[in-house]
Amino acid sequence: MSFAKGLEFVARSQLKRYRPVARTSESIPIKGETLRTNVYAGGDRGTIIVVHGMALRGIEDPRMEVLGQSLASLGFTVYAPHFSEIANLVISTESWRKVSQVVRFVSEKVGGRVALFSASFSAGIVLVAACGEEKNRISAVCTVGTLGSVDTTLDFLMGQQGIDDYGTMVVLWNFLKVPEPVRDAFRTAAEDNGLMREAPQLPDKLAKLKKADLELFNKLRHDRDFRLAEWRKFTATKQFQDLRANCSPSLHMKPVPFKVVLIHGEEDNVIPPSESISLHKEFLARGVSSRLGITPLISHGHGSIGLAAIPEAVKLASAFGEFIAAV
Repeated sequence: MSFAKGLEFVARSQLKRYRPVARTSESIPIKGETLRTNVYAGGDRGTIIVVHGMALRGIEDPRMEVLGQSLASLGFTVYAPHFSEIANLVISTESWRKVSQVVRFVSEKVGGRVALFSASFSAGIVLVAACGEEKNRISAVCTVGTLGSVDTTLDFLMGQQGIDDYGTMVVLWNFLKVPEPVRDAFRTAAEDNGLMREAPQLPDKLAKLKKADLELFNKLRHDRDFRLAEWRKFTATKQFQDLRANCSPSLHMKPVPFKVVLIHGEEDNVIPPSESISLHKEFLARGVSSRLGITPLISHGHGSIGLAAIPEAVKLASAFGEFIAAV
């Protein structure tokens, strides 16, 4: 049964074929803030909280709608809260605490345990929160392309060249100490990419930079060795150590009473699959029920399934099925 549901989820999310569930909006109050939340009341099979990634549209990203509808069509009630700092591309050491508060609120509202689903950097935040004081309120966690350790993940990202540099621009904008016009150009580059602008705004922004600032921007964007050298200066700061301590799931690992499913793209060039592999081993060593699924069907947050990929789709469906069965 779990495999069948996993296959159904993969098919629905890939083909976008489902009977739409009415989406409503609710508010989740947490300390000092109220989170606007999309709710898909698909049924009483269980409750899943979906935490969006670092996408500028947040819960209004079309991928979130597909995910919410696909899970709701299987009979789940889905809560998708909007985390303003994540949608604004801000990497914050406080985000996991907000996730923890959301878990408590939704769990108390539905009167039972809840599951968590997330991807990329947000998935790491979810794992940190899940291993915390609310762990007994959680039935299952599914991550797609998560990080395990901030230092190894960001070293890998800073060392890449010739790839989609959305993640690189986001990290540089968040942390590198550079003149404000250069930092603003990082942000614009990320926005052009994330919003898939037909008319990118970066060229006009670069045309207005002083010569020294333009040279610095281009060196940080295109010169791997220079970028790594500047990045390693930042890793020696207290700010980075706080980031590492608060946002690395590997540093928060403990025995937890819920199922963990770690799915990762085989060719993910933003967060390498070794991050999920390492987490899987660590969870097993602590006696946690963990399932690892490394697949060639997805890259970093995107996937497609054709006829030639059916055997791999079966494996992917099996992994998702284990999560669905545990919700």
